[in-house]
Amino acid sequence: MPRFYRGIGLVCLLIPLVWNVWLVEAFFSANHEPSNYTKGWIWISDVGLLATGFLIIKYQRKAVLNIVLVMASVTVGLGLFELILRTGLLDNVSDPHPVWVPEKYEGRSRDEASYAANVERILSNPLQFNDIPRSTTKPKGYRRIAVLGDSFIQGWNLQYDEIWSHRLEHRVQGQFQNIEVLSWGKSGWETIDEFRFLKEQGIHYGIDLLLVGFVINDPNLGDIPSKHLIWQHTTPMRPMRVLFPNVLQYVSRYINLLISRYILTDYGHETAHLETYSNDNLKQYGKLLKEFSDYCASHHIRLLFVLTPNDYDSSNRQLFDKVIPLLRNANIDYLDLYPAVYERLHTYPQRQLWLTPGDAHPGPLVTDVYADEMFRYLRENGILDNLPASASAKS
Repeated sequence: MPRFYRGIGLVCLLIPLVWNVWLVEAFFSANHEPSNYTKGWIWISDVGLLATGFLIIKYQRKAVLNIVLVMASVTVGLGLFELILRTGLLDNVSDPHPVWVPEKYEGRSRDEASYAANVERILSNPLQFNDIPRSTTKPKGYRRIAVLGDSFIQGWNLQYDEIWSHRLEHRVQGQFQNIEVLSWGKSGWETIDEFRFLKEQGIHYGIDLLLVGFVINDPNLGDIPSKHLIWQHTTPMRPMRVLFPNVLQYVSRYINLLISRYILTDYGHETAHLETYSNDNLKQYGKLLKEFSDYCASHHIRLLFVLTPNDYDSSNRQLFDKVIPLLRNANIDYLDLYPAVYERLHTYPQRQLWLTPGDAHPGPLVTDVYADEMFRYLRENGILDNLPASASAKS
């Protein structure tokens, strides 16, 4: 029997001779450059195997029993914690800045049928927008408004009529049947992407008024990556994701928060936002806004930026206040919707305004405010009654 335990220990000691970063890099990696996550897991597994091998050789049966007991205890502990998390006791859905979001909310659509319909509509649209197909030829006697933005406009998980640009279209066409409202939005777009689309494709649609939905990530000019730790999504963690999804989500969120704050300080949303709103980047963003303004003026397109907060959190107010001077310097008219969202919705818990408790995109209560306030602004300022026609669209 001692020989048996020594054999197990030797196997554990010998495996790292084959399973190590250098051999994996040379023979088992397609491009001979495993990811940092792969290298990390290899080092962790090798250290664990070496420690296990030495313990088994030295303590034999006692070491094996202790290892089995520790593994069983950890498994039971994880199972109990998973059950506690699934009860909802730690959901804390009233927290507007949650670190952990329960697995039942992560990546879930509020309405699966609407999501499927949106996917079908987007894929069938020539421009991949969540809108009915539009001809570049503007109907005779018509005026066109385009709402240009990102996921707030594409609205994957909203019902079609809950997307704020479609709600605006409904209000406009209730009184102005000769005005079309086009929805141009793609998830992940920022102002630089929206401007590029306008110059390359949007300009051919004969737009008379362009509404640009501004969200807080828009000053990113494409050169500020948002880096995140994803070790919890790697292959070695698959058993944990299957057996204890909430535990993995809970623990990884807090571990990643600590790492991004004190070790890898260039990781996380907070770092990306700080860089996006740095003086240097805002200066460059101001130049982009001026170019955007000049381009629309030269093509006789009235331009209006619409500042759209996802809820009434004060961080939106602080960031909008940094962008408003840039819009003024670029001679761009703007509508700040933060006051209206705060006034009308501040009695609601913030996460009740989100699409779901795990998705901070604006939900129906917020998009209704957007559409109401936008329509009121256009009416009260006579923009809809006196909307000048742009140059003829290209067919």
